[in-house]
Amino acid sequence: MAGGKWGDFLKGLFNKNKGEKKGKLMPALLLLGTAGVAIMLLGTFFQPNGNSPITSPATSETSQEVIASRKDTTNAMFKYENEVEKRLEKILANISGVGQVSIMVSIESTEEIVVDKNHTQRHQTTEESDTKGQSRKIVEQSNQDQTVIIKEGGGEQPLVLKTIKPKVAGVLVVAEGATSLKVVAMIREAVQRALGIPSYKIDVQAKKS
Repeated sequence: MAGGKWGDFLKGLFNKNKGEKKGKLMPALLLLGTAGVAIMLLGTFFQPNGNSPITSPATSETSQEVIASRKDTTNAMFKYENEVEKRLEKILANISGVGQVSIMVSIESTEEIVVDKNHTQRHQTTEESDTKGQSRKIVEQSNQDQTVIIKEGGGEQPLVLKTIKPKVAGVLVVAEGATSLKVVAMIREAVQRALGIPSYKIDVQAKKS
């Protein structure tokens, strides 16, 4: 009996210690679980949006070059339009009956310079055979254009074949004498001949008095 009581005492003591450890362990596990969830939520909150593009330094430099190129093109077009407008105003102001005149010119593109190029075409056919006796043909073809460079004025520059003027999209003319159909016809013909454009691209309006 004494041995059984002693065994029951040890068993109860073990179960008591186990319960105490379990009671202490549960809050710790809950605390660790809560911390893990918080870390996951913070990671999701600060993570960049998957749909947002990540711009690399190279991409940024390319974008800046494109913007600069477009700006230069826009400035060149604006400058050309102003030059044409001034020339047309001088011409039309000297036509009898036109009077004071204002002109707006719109172009589609900048001036295009066509340079001479040497065209080289390379064509090569190679036949190969494998260990099984099967053969195949490999055809390689490449085209290469090289700009012709000439020496002029102590330097080198491309050989220019021709220069294509900017294409005019439309011309608006506002003139005092445009109340007369005869004057309108003279203005249309003068602009048409000066710029080499069809008459439907020319709009002539009378200037208010």
